[in-house]
Amino acid sequence: MSLPRYPSYTALAMPEDRDFPQPAIDRPRRGTDRALSVALALTVLAVPLAIWDGVIDYNLGKTAVFLVLLPFLTVLWGLTVSTNGRRTIRLPWILIPFALFALAALLSLVHAVNRPEVVQALLISLLFVQLMMIALHVGRTERDAQLLVGSLLLAGTVAGAIALLQYTGILGTRLGQTGPSAITSTFGNRNYLGSFLACVFFPSAVFVLQSGSAIRRVTAAVLLAFVLVIVILIDQMATPFALLAASGVGIALALLTRAKRRRLPKGLLPLFLFVAVVATIVIAVRIGLRTKADQDRSALQHLLEENSIDSRLLFWSVGWEMLADHPITGIGFGNYRMLYTSYEAAVRSSRGSHSSSEVRTRTEVAHNDYIQVAAELGMGGILAMLAFLAVLVWSIWIRLMASRGPPSYTTWILLLTAGIVVFLAHALVSFPVHLPSSALAATVLLALLLSPLTGERGVSRVVVSRRQWQAILVGMVLLASVGAVLAVGEVAGHALMQRGAAQLSSGDPYAARETLTRSVRMRFCPRCSVYYLATAQAQSELYDEALISFERCLHCCPADRAYLFYADLAAQLGEIEAAREAIDTLLATVPSDDLRIRAEVVRKQIDRLADPESPPSSSPDN
Repeated sequence: MSLPRYPSYTALAMPEDRDFPQPAIDRPRRGTDRALSVALALTVLAVPLAIWDGVIDYNLGKTAVFLVLLPFLTVLWGLTVSTNGRRTIRLPWILIPFALFALAALLSLVHAVNRPEVVQALLISLLFVQLMMIALHVGRTERDAQLLVGSLLLAGTVAGAIALLQYTGILGTRLGQTGPSAITSTFGNRNYLGSFLACVFFPSAVFVLQSGSAIRRVTAAVLLAFVLVIVILIDQMATPFALLAASGVGIALALLTRAKRRRLPKGLLPLFLFVAVVATIVIAVRIGLRTKADQDRSALQHLLEENSIDSRLLFWSVGWEMLADHPITGIGFGNYRMLYTSYEAAVRSSRGSHSSSEVRTRTEVAHNDYIQVAAELGMGGILAMLAFLAVLVWSIWIRLMASRGPPSYTTWILLLTAGIVVFLAHALVSFPVHLPSSALAATVLLALLLSPLTGERGVSRVVVSRRQWQAILVGMVLLASVGAVLAVGEVAGHALMQRGAAQLSSGDPYAARETLTRSVRMRFCPRCSVYYLATAQAQSELYDEALISFERCLHCCPADRAYLFYADLAAQLGEIEAAREAIDTLLATVPSDDLRIRAEVVRKQIDRLADPESPPSSSPDN
């Protein structure tokens, strides 16, 4: 007697198991499903490893790769949903904080000095949310999830191998260095690499804990050990602290799971304990070595110095000052870098003789993503962050407490949670949200955590009609296509900027001006292209045009030299007050000695132009 086709497994399952569907519950896998899984895995692999000779900005290149590939992923996702007879879309409740975030970003346009930057930052954020939705629907089975996590591990392994070759000097670097300072890998910065590897480490341990093949378990263990070694060699204090925080959260959740008489997979708790011990030893050894080398300072002083706490305190103070000035709407999404210099001058002035007077580091980010979101989006951004953390914790908890199915569910929940905690902890002292590879990894991990792989709680299933789905899909494809077009324009404009800068260096400002004009036109947010264009215009003796470009530069690429050149040119063209304000702002930020001397000369020139009858100084400060 054959069993009836219905009721399905869901109807036959025990009540506590219904939140954990087996692969057979959903529709059978089709060719489009497999194609989407492979395409998404290749994207996850390609972005961290992407590096172009013509693009010196590694993050720009990686973002461009992601934006160009996203329309194809969206079309594939549309085909997979369209072949499902019911056209079911899963809407995780975590979308509510993202909607609040988007609304806060739009409100931040009110006080933004660079509105295109707001639009571009919001667009990229929405496209990462779109990627999360695609990955959430892809991660229906353990095989799909392992494919995505395996791609992250493979990307981290390859990047780590390149880092090791640079560390040992086998692979040459631009400055011929060896050791931690030589590590750039495919990320351009060892801190960026460390952030990515730390996020990937815990989720990749699923291959050791759940793989049925001994060969696969041993191979995965070797790769994980290699990744951990690279994290240690990078010599960045934030990464072991983030791993320690994630281990602590993992241990706490594992013990709570056991207290609730849930089945805890073997090896999971020892893994968290092992990483916690290793991270603690690494932190202690680094502090101890530096204390031994300089016994006049305490361990706490070395810890603060290790993390450049003076610089970070200055960056954070600037962010709080921005929030204090615009508490409701913020200064504008993505506008921290635009206003940093002017706010730095105000913060230094209010502090007087503080330790930050010796800090000469310039920054485009606050080195704390939470403070930066608060500064740029105001109360709306703060509410969105709090809502995100609350919904995330709630989603993890209800899925973990409902886990009466196989231990693999608990394994996935705890390991994915640990990876996300690494990201959130690292954001306290760094800026992984602004790094495309780290943001991509966190997006994929969050999607898998909220996918059917770990249950259906905290997610609404919506069935849409054919026309509704077609409208949704067209809108998503158009949004992704806009992002791809902007990415191509940014990369092309960046390449033209580099060519124009080379023409300036070779002494051909006229050709450079033409090249850089094209660069500015092609880029939605031109930034440094405007600076080089202003320089080319000044060297071509187009001073009025150069003054306008330098003034624009202060709102898109506020470099120290931009303030210097703008003040010098504005003074000569009779804009005395504007010139004085710019040079005073530059001097208040404690520039390098060379720029400080030149700025002092320009300020004396401004004073002479403001009062032609005053006698010149007999002993100028050279």
